[in-house]
Amino acid sequence: MKNTVIICEGITDRDLISFFLTGTGDYELVHKHKKFGLEPNQSIITLKNTDNLISIISAGGKTRINGVLNKVLDLTILETKSEDLISKTIIFMDSDDDSSDKMKKLLDNRFEKINEWCSLKEQNKSFGLVTIKSMLITIPPDSDGAIEKFVINAFKNNGVEEETIVVELGNFLEKIKHVKYLRKNENAVDDPSNIRYRDKAKLGCLLSILSPEWSTANLSDKLKQIDWNKLSDFNCIYRKLSEI
Repeated sequence: MKNTVIICEGITDRDLISFFLTGTGDYELVHKHKKFGLEPNQSIITLKNTDNLISIISAGGKTRINGVLNKVLDLTILETKSEDLISKTIIFMDSDDDSSDKMKKLLDNRFEKINEWCSLKEQNKSFGLVTIKSMLITIPPDSDGAIEKFVINAFKNNGVEEETIVVELGNFLEKIKHVKYLRKNENAVDDPSNIRYRDKAKLGCLLSILSPEWSTANLSDKLKQIDWNKLSDFNCIYRKLSEI
């Protein structure tokens, strides 16, 4: 069985990526996780099918992704069972205003390119030199392809009531967009990163309205209704997940 680790910034990305994978493949949620030594505000979801075990980790912010990656690599160095070796890692990171060079510097300097596979080699104590196929995937803030916007649009197209909710939420958030809670940075209020931040807030509000009691089962049922196969057309970077 292959072992893959996906590292992203926050819980929203972690959960939506898991719904994408379960919605487009035969993955199922499992409750036994690999022990990466995560911090209390970092969390993990584990998916499994007959060929692959996928750990999806929320790092708790962009600057903390490298720390999680190092823990994954450290575990690879110490692993004594060949079937438990990590074979692939994928990192999802918001590009914000950062250049490609700055984003690569936030991670291991062996990441030479963005959105392409590279090889990280580690010296395992039992098996010698092992190779982990790895990729840094960046999400442009000025793109319509962010996963939150895809989910919002999917609900908007479900019916008149859903469309009304999405439109009214957009109008409301536009009125209060200057408040600090809706801004990711101190740039202009309509800086692309701040706009995407508002999309995250819009999605949270939308899910609260669709399931006021925030029942996990209800939210899961609603998210499962989305045609996740269309995400790869909405934003081609998610096609990379089909390569795991």
